[in-house]
Amino acid sequence: MRLRGKIIVALAGAVAAALAWLLVPRRAQREQLIEAAWAEERAADMRPSHVAAPLPGSFGELLEPHLAALHESYATYKRLGPAGMNRVMRIYNGQDPIAQLGSDSSVDLVQHRAAMHGALKATHARSARAPPSLRLFAALRPGDPFTDVQQAARLAALDVLTLVDQGRADAAAYECADMLALGRDLSYPSVLGRMIGVAVTSVSSYACVRALSVASAGALEGVRAQLIAIRAGTPRFADVLQRERLFQQLLLADPDARLPEGARTLIADAHEQNGTFFDGLGRALLRANARDRLAARTAAFLDAQRLDWPACAEQMERVTQRFEWNPMVRDSFVPLLRRHRDGVLKIDALVCAASLSLARARTGALPRDAAPACPPIEPEAKCGEQGASLRILDEGEAPQVSVTLSDGSDYAVPLARTQQGSAAICRAAAEEATTPRPATRARLRQRAFPGKVCAAERSSIRGCRDEA
Repeated sequence: MRLRGKIIVALAGAVAAALAWLLVPRRAQREQLIEAAWAEERAADMRPSHVAAPLPGSFGELLEPHLAALHESYATYKRLGPAGMNRVMRIYNGQDPIAQLGSDSSVDLVQHRAAMHGALKATHARSARAPPSLRLFAALRPGDPFTDVQQAARLAALDVLTLVDQGRADAAAYECADMLALGRDLSYPSVLGRMIGVAVTSVSSYACVRALSVASAGALEGVRAQLIAIRAGTPRFADVLQRERLFQQLLLADPDARLPEGARTLIADAHEQNGTFFDGLGRALLRANARDRLAARTAAFLDAQRLDWPACAEQMERVTQRFEWNPMVRDSFVPLLRRHRDGVLKIDALVCAASLSLARARTGALPRDAAPACPPIEPEAKCGEQGASLRILDEGEAPQVSVTLSDGSDYAVPLARTQQGSAAICRAAAEEATTPRPATRARLRQRAFPGKVCAAERSSIRGCRDEA
């Protein structure tokens, strides 16, 4: 009997220890979570500006007044139905001319052009801090505000093509830069934000090609500098993953009065979405392990960001493909990483095309090799921010700059037909000779923030879709 009693006591102790390991939050982890949540609550999301005179306030503060009108425009877009939406997509992707835009879409563009311009102008703000409805803590709230803002990019793409058709190429080129800046600023809050950000870049791609291929030398010089600043101000994929790590930990956390109100709301939303008995039982039994496993996987993903391309993506694939018994651990960010890099490469191609157009206007000759005229904008960048080989294609009517994207397709940008020896080119050459080029993200940030040191599917992907 004594032996049986000792066995029972030992088993009870083992069960108690196991339950404590599974169910009792670890104090150190809890304190770290609270600290990270408050850091997110107070984040300013400062970044280099692409305009010479940034507007006071944040992206969110300037965007907020236009969200209702953009929501109306998106509702109109959805009422077009699959055929009408496909017609709009074919136009901004360059498959059909802007003249084929339907009357409903044309009227919507006129009615909501002011809201679209307001959203683009919001990118001129000093910081990229998003409005509350787009921030990380609002990821599970009702509604889909990111798609409302994405509608601004569709309107802007149609507007740029209209401007080009009207012969207002320079205005179109500067509006293209603001479109790409919209994708930059939408990318800051979360993984979902970056997904919408790269979708905005995709919507902008053809319109920017058209605008830059007919812009004047003076506009090309100005837009080229803006694009370099937009690339430098785009959040690093490692920064996106850092915010995703916080999101994952909050999804699996219990309420705590010491957390910011937004974080407590996110936790409550997560519990509400897992409201059945079996959901609750699964969380109770698996969440401690899921919390640790997700943290370990994200740490491995972050380590991979230090590698060159494509080794970093291959390393992330290996981590993703490891056997994982816990059903709450099912994240893969490699597809988004590839789209993230594609967006960066498109900006590189646009910058290179502008550079070559200006060089040809100065000298009357086109270089055989793009490399000397288009050095890497961020030569020390790794992984998703690392550049790729740019090529000059001089086989058709107009020379083009081309870069190969992650799916094997080529993004090609025709060179502008600028006039040799124009006054604008001479002024630009003189300025370039006396003004250092902002070659790296680090230098841009140091200029923007002197005296400061700037650092290098259970997820916030909710309601995501491929661009359509």
